Amino acid sequence: DLDRITIYRPRPPDGVKYPLAVTSDPGGWVDDEIEVGPLRLTQEAQFSLCCGAGVALPDFLVRIECESGEDSWTLTSALPHPRKLDLSKEEYSRRKEVLTAAILEIERNVAILRGQDWARVPLEHEQLRLAEKLIRVHAPERIGPIRDLVGRIASFQVWVEQHRGTFRGDEISTGRDPMFQLLSDANAELEGLRGALDTPQASGARWAS
Repeated sequence: DLDRITIYRPRPPDGVKYPLAVTSDPGGWVDDEIEVGPLRLTQEAQFSLCCGAGVALPDFLVRIECESGEDSWTLTSALPHPRKLDLSKEEYSRRKEVLTAAILEIERNVAILRGQDWARVPLEHEQLRLAEKLIRVHAPERIGPIRDLVGRIASFQVWVEQHRGTFRGDEISTGRDPMFQLLSDANAELEGLRGALDTPQASGARWAS
């Protein structure tokens, strides 16, 4: 059994004070240290760290002093990052693969539209549909550009087939050229989501679930 457990607030290099509190007493924020003992070996105790709503946070190391009878010792523990994605390695890899495949598909579509035979080569959308499905579940607030692109590809192919490969200059500027912007917008969103897999997320971000 532990007679005393003292936890000292972290002192990161940014100089900001991040108060501590015993979790069962959220109103008791303190600037220096908290006591969470005495504690039996069969018991648990929790503490909370107030780190605000900022996304960019330092690493947090806390110093813990323990006492049991005549023995005492000190240890240092790194806290899990408050904004770290709660994803398994398998899910992280799956999401990254889906997003990367969709980004590559966009690059191929851009190359198709810039080629001389753009009206004869169908645009690809299989990987984009998979990405759309993933984002719709985990980040629906960011679905717009991908949803718009997937929907436009279908109508674009119909438009191409109706013209049977014969277009006037104004038809190209109004029918084909807007596709480049849609592809660019979707690519930017996919790149952002892929990058967010390796970036701490703001509290409550659904992409982290």
